[in-house]
Amino acid sequence: VLNENPDCNDTIYLKNSPINGTYRIIDLNNGTFEKYLAYEVIANFKDGLKVGDWKYYSNYEFFSRPSDYATNEQKPIRTEHYENGKLNGESIEFFDESVYLKTIYEKGKLKKLEKFEDGKSVMKYDFR
Repeated sequence: VLNENPDCNDTIYLKNSPINGTYRIIDLNNGTFEKYLAYEVIANFKDGLKVGDWKYYSNYEFFSRPSDYATNEQKPIRTEHYENGKLNGESIEFFDESVYLKTIYEKGKLKKLEKFEDGKSVMKYDFR
């Protein structure tokens, strides 16, 4: 049973057992169907915790495309990496298929942030 509002630290269960494997998660913006805010995620779980690479895709064509479109044709709008339910490693956000924002996490804590415009780095922060 999924929590109504799960956060990154929740363990996700299906039929009273933690879920494992790769899932396609669809968020329709709480039912409002605003086409540019909805998204889908190709997500990985181990023992109910987020693990591995997660890829987020814009869902603006959700009702008019085949179900495997996100994994075969579309470029992600964000990628993240998780270990034991926490962000770990590089996360990247894209705008018009170009890198917009890169962040580095260690065990869930933000360590570095870099913003890009027109393919060039315009801002960098290191967090200690």
